[in-house]
Amino acid sequence: MTIEFAVMGGSGLYEMAGLTEVQEYWVETPLGQPSDAIFSACHFDL
Repeated sequence: MTIEFAVMGGSGLYEMAGLTEVQEYWVETPLGQPSDAIFSACHFDL
């Protein structure tokens, strides 16, 4: 999957209407693990 658009958001954004193929990723960075997962999804309007 190629990510063409990104939104940095808060609580509940991953439950937005119209999202499909929601995937959750836990990543490691040089500064340690972020406080939450990264989510990717498809939206019917994009």
